[in-house]
Amino acid sequence: MKWMKRYDHEVIVYQDEDLQRAAPLFAAARQLWERDATHDDKFKGSIVVGAGIGVLYLPKRARKPREKIVIHSPFQSDGGGSVRIPLNYLARHGIAAFHIYGRMD
Repeated sequence: MKWMKRYDHEVIVYQDEDLQRAAPLFAAARQLWERDATHDDKFKGSIVVGAGIGVLYLPKRARKPREKIVIHSPFQSDGGGSVRIPLNYLARHGIAAFHIYGRMD
């Protein structure tokens, strides 16, 4: 994990070894997301692809970070209502993650 300047502020970016160390946290967050989701989160709204929880990722030999999904949405929708639960869990463990809404299929 390292700090990088992006736009007008500094952000936390993750590299491969950071994501490997955080893999158990991501697995636990996914279980929380699936367990605490309501019926509406699973079946309400439009079907999207590419939704989930992401972090800023810096690949090897890259100079700029990019978004990387670390937990794919367990539903066909973006799971927006219940995504706060795993995001809060990750934040309590020091992971700077965010919700990626995906795109219409």
